[in-house]
Amino acid sequence: MAKDADNMALWAQVCDTDENFTKRVNRHGGFTAVDAQYQLKTATALWGPYGAAWGLRSLVWGSVAVQGEVAEITLEAEFFYPDGAFPISNDLQYGVGGECRKKLLTNTRSKALSTLGFNSDIYEGKFDGDRYVDGPEPEGKAAVQERVKQVFTPKPPAEPGAAPKYPPSEPLGDATEGDRISTPKAGRLWAIGKEAGLDASGIGVVCSEVAGTINYRHVHWKNYDQVIAALQARGRDYSVKGGRDEDSG
Repeated sequence: MAKDADNMALWAQVCDTDENFTKRVNRHGGFTAVDAQYQLKTATALWGPYGAAWGLRSLVWGSVAVQGEVAEITLEAEFFYPDGAFPISNDLQYGVGGECRKKLLTNTRSKALSTLGFNSDIYEGKFDGDRYVDGPEPEGKAAVQERVKQVFTPKPPAEPGAAPKYPPSEPLGDATEGDRISTPKAGRLWAIGKEAGLDASGIGVVCSEVAGTINYRHVHWKNYDQVIAALQARGRDYSVKGGRDEDSG
């Protein structure tokens, strides 16, 4: 039992989050995020200045191109701290002038720290009351998905005997890291969705309908082909209607 307690010593020391250093993010349905500087301060108090006894090293930057244009940037690195080290990788949608490298570096450091238990109360659901913040009251995931679907006009029912626009497939939901589609495939989903006249919410709607997740990066690989077909079908719907909807990006 003593050994188990020792294994959890670091986790127990850093798992609790001061609510004064959390912020509400109105993306992906809304969620609670921990302030990165507060997280950096906590780790510095524990191990010393960043880069000395802890931090990210052996950084390898990369990018994913879709149709000749950079869609995402990637980062592979090793996170080290006094008790060990482990590899970590991450990616971020690219935007010119958006400080993407800075944001990706900060997010990768935060993910590494969370692996060791930093601010785990947020990821364990103890902040669920603040997770969904777009409405006056907290909403569940199903409610968020249903509300986002209202962005589009409901599709008319198919004619009797008509073939489905995309093959039926059981939505497998938010896939774990090992079952998620690769970064290049996620970039292809994004590009096809944009070509179809959809904004980020619209792409999330299609992914929700077909794959059971509003995050296109978390689509299960078994649902990938169906999502591609659905996005292409949605694009054809817009062409028949005479172009993109005014509210789409």
